[in-house]
Amino acid sequence: MEKIKLLFVEDDASFASIVKGCLELTGLYQVETVSDRKEGLEVFYSSSPNVVVADITMPVLDGNSVYIGNMIFDTDKQYLQYENKKYKLSARETRILHKLYINKGYVVKRDELLKEIWGTSDFFTSRSLDVFVNSLRKRLSLDPKINIETIRGKGLVLNII
Repeated sequence: MEKIKLLFVEDDASFASIVKGCLELTGLYQVETVSDRKEGLEVFYSSSPNVVVADITMPVLDGNSVYIGNMIFDTDKQYLQYENKKYKLSARETRILHKLYINKGYVVKRDELLKEIWGTSDFFTSRSLDVFVNSLRKRLSLDPKINIETIRGKGLVLNII
């Protein structure tokens, strides 16, 4: 039986060592530990683990920040960062982008976004959604690997190449 490749992202080295040792003793896991999320993302993309376990409170890229392409998206502080420049997002922009991100590569229905973020799906909120999506598209266009695609009659898809 092939061992499960597990990536453990933990900034407390002694705790990480204990957890790694305990998991590997079971004979079921091959554990790789890293001390911050940035390094964790690099290992994730290079080694494709089966499971990732990550501490949410860390000094570099805490659990409220996720990479979207080459951009950092911080849902807690509501910004996108590309290279060294931060772009402030509104609460609605943040919620829309977060919803698209957690469903990246899949269609998110317009009605679902409207009801979740505005509480209704009438004509006016639909036009408002278009304005927010266009604003997000402008910010995301800094990274050519990212786009928000409109699937006519269905919804929106966040594509990350």
